[in-house]
Parts: sequence; structure tokens; C-alpha cells
Amino acid sequence: MKVIKNYNEAVMVNSSDCVNQRFEKSVYDISSAVVDYINSLLFPGPTVVMFSGAWRFAFDAVYIESNVFKNHTLSLPKKTYYLDSENAKLIDKIMHSIKPVNIAFLHSGFFCNYQSLNTIINNVNQYCVYQPKQILLSIPHNRVDFNRLKFSVDDIAQQYQTKIIEDSFILQRVT
Repeated sequence: MKVIKNYNEAVMVNSSDCVNQRFEKSVYDISSAVVDYINSLLFPGPTVVMFSGAWRFAFDAVYIESNVFKNHTLSLPKKTYYLDSENAKLIDKIMHSIKPVNIAFLHSGFFCNYQSLNTIINNVNQYCVYQPKQILLSIPHNRVDFNRLKFSVDDIAQQYQTKIIEDSFILQRVT
């Protein structure tokens, strides 16, 4: 730790760099194998990728990210909307205008907050109201709460009908 004695010693941090770092930390690392598998599951038609770090993907999709990250300098697809995740009316409006066939949450901090897979699935199911053909969720094993002494990752995947790709559960809910 360095003690700053005067302003000349201080290094000013660019605020967009801080926003970029926070944005990058809001999602979890995702392997190309998981992205490729998700891409193979996508049905033809409009896709919405929500709160997943749009700079990481090359899907032909509409991306929805938190408005906290509006002032970043990362390279994102043109079809990226920033909104408050609690603003249900705006989410409804966007979703009804897009009429997505696929809704995806990919290693998103939105669902990777160490809950049981049952709780995560119940939270994901709220997006069925938009009548997509499928909802996709990828989540790292280490971000799911389950008794690791009693159950293996394979046991949990089988119980909740998820696929395991590398270090991730892939949940596909066809509606």
C-alpha cells in the first residue's frame, strides 16, 4: 500500500476503465465450448441474450444489459439495450416488440449468485410469459448451491435435466 502525500503522486483513474472492469466482473468466464453448444441449440428466429456480457458473443441477437454499464468503452453489438433489470414494464415492452424465439442467460451474474438450481430454474421460468420457444441458461457449477458431499455434479445435472459442458450446467427449457 502506498501513502499518497500530494496530488502529483496520485494516478487518476479513467472512469470508463472502472465501468469496463465492473461490467466485465458482472459476468463469469465462459468457454468457447459452452458458447458453441448454446449456438447449436438456438432455434431460427429472434434471440434475446440478457445480462450476459454482450461483448463476448457473436450471436445474431438483441442484447439486454444493465443500464449501470451505459458508460463503458467495450465493443458491443449495435443491437444492445441498456435498462434497469427491475423495470418490468420496459422489459415487457422490449420483449413483446421483439417476440423472441430464444431467450438466453449465459454465465450471467443475474442468476449466478449461488442459489440452488431449483431456485434458479424458478427464476428463469418467469420469462416464459414472453412465449419463447426456448429459454437457455448456462451457469458455472461453482455458482450453484448444492451439497457437494452428498451429490455429484452429474447427480444434480440428471435431477434437473441439464447438460454438462466443461464446468457448466446448460439448462434448455423448451416451452
